[in-house]
Amino acid sequence: MVVGFAMGFAVIPIVFTIAEDSLSNVPQSLKSASTALGASRWQTTWRIVMPTASAGVFSAVMIGLGRAVGETMIVL
Repeated sequence: MVVGFAMGFAVIPIVFTIAEDSLSNVPQSLKSASTALGASRWQTTWRIVMPTASAGVFSAVMIGLGRAVGETMIVL
């Protein structure tokens, strides 16, 4: 259980970094167009930014899970 907890902390920075890059690479023109049409910041985030960056966020989670499983196998 301790190893699993430690692996969680080892994986978080990689997942966060890749997901942040994916979210920040959404074109500013999409965000501006959404707010220009009257959407709030939350609506823009959930309806424009998240669907656009969903592939990058998914890949970040999968890379993190793969690393956690791989390092767990080394420990075992």
